Amino acid sequence: MLDVIKITKFAMEAMEIADRRTQEIIGKVENAALILEKTGLDVRGYTRVIDNYGVRHTMKQHGNEVQEIKRGQIAVTLDDFSKIALITSEPDDIFADGKNKIGRDVIVFVKVIDGIGYRHVEEVRGKHKLVATDSLRKKKGAWSA
Repeated sequence: MLDVIKITKFAMEAMEIADRRTQEIIGKVENAALILEKTGLDVRGYTRVIDNYGVRHTMKQHGNEVQEIKRGQIAVTLDDFSKIALITSEPDDIFADGKNKIGRDVIVFVKVIDGIGYRHVEEVRGKHKLVATDSLRKKKGAWSA
């Protein structure tokens, strides 16, 4: 698994790159059997990645403190991306959430860490056997499915 310092550094650098895709490997999908059981999506042999598009989307949509308070949520910080490995490897729940805007299957992982509920959304990139960060949100307490 990618260490937390490296993933936080990648997230910071990702905010500066808008003209091309860059990505960092987090690690192999270790709990593919659980994901298949919970979602019906087979990601055996897949690799988990984070890319600058997922980071930039998350920060643009969920990184503004005022906006997130209005939604009953907490603004995401670049440090929160370092929790992805924990959220996805030891989730409180996993579920499929249909397809995203570009037609890729979406997997949602939820986990409470120190009283903060994280909702990490990944898209399945079947052609390259990747699951990639699509979005990250957080709020006080647990998320409901």
